Amino acid sequence: MGKFVANDGREVHFDSACSGWVRIYRPNGTTILQHQYLQHELNVHYAKIEGSAFVYGEGNERTYSIHQSRSTREAEEEYKSRRSRNDESDQEEIKAAVDILEADQDTPVLEQVAQALGEFGIYGKNSPCALPLYGVAMSVTRRLQPEQKEEKNEKTEYEYENELEQAERQQRSVSRERRWWKSLFPPSSKDDCTPNRDKNCLGMCGRRCSCWSFVCGDCCYHQGCYEHDRCCTNFWSFPCLFPIGISCTSYHPYPKYCP
Repeated sequence: MGKFVANDGREVHFDSACSGWVRIYRPNGTTILQHQYLQHELNVHYAKIEGSAFVYGEGNERTYSIHQSRSTREAEEEYKSRRSRNDESDQEEIKAAVDILEADQDTPVLEQVAQALGEFGIYGKNSPCALPLYGVAMSVTRRLQPEQKEEKNEKTEYEYENELEQAERQQRSVSRERRWWKSLFPPSSKDDCTPNRDKNCLGMCGRRCSCWSFVCGDCCYHQGCYEHDRCCTNFWSFPCLFPIGISCTSYHPYPKYCP
């Protein structure tokens, strides 16, 4: 649980837990994004995006819009009822909610939140409960800037290495335990490290070719980030927006529920 205040005064609060609970909200308590499991056996999820609420099955199977005042038990029952009737998913409602999210002035702050946590030494490999929050931030901010602006800001291989060295220095300033750091983040081989810029650096954790070294410890290829990137070819799907259960080595909805 924490809060972040940007330089311009915008403030967001956040919670993240290993159980898949993620909530990002404003100081007045209104929700920007929220996810939680309702029923593990049926893999029923509950999500809130701005003022809209949804229940959905594993891998985005059958997504239904519900009234946000519904309790979690009522939301679970509504999902079971509508699924038994074989109702179609409410895709237009999802797209409308995401469009509102993208236009929200607080949404770009989520990348600053992730960066600040990384600078504080909260890395995905030593703090796995932060990964759901990092995954949501990666997903939500991935389309906020035009593609050409991303390409202008792509880093050279030297800059990637320099950023990793800077991240290591930041982590050492927090932990003061260099051996512990190296055991968590051993150097990757050059053969499998360089991201593929021709495909928006698929597999590098971050927003396209913007490296977030604090997620998995470096700017190299990671299978879990690759699988999440593939799921985000359908940006409006919940496996993209809420990458719950992601790790640096895998992301379970892929390939069954993602192209």
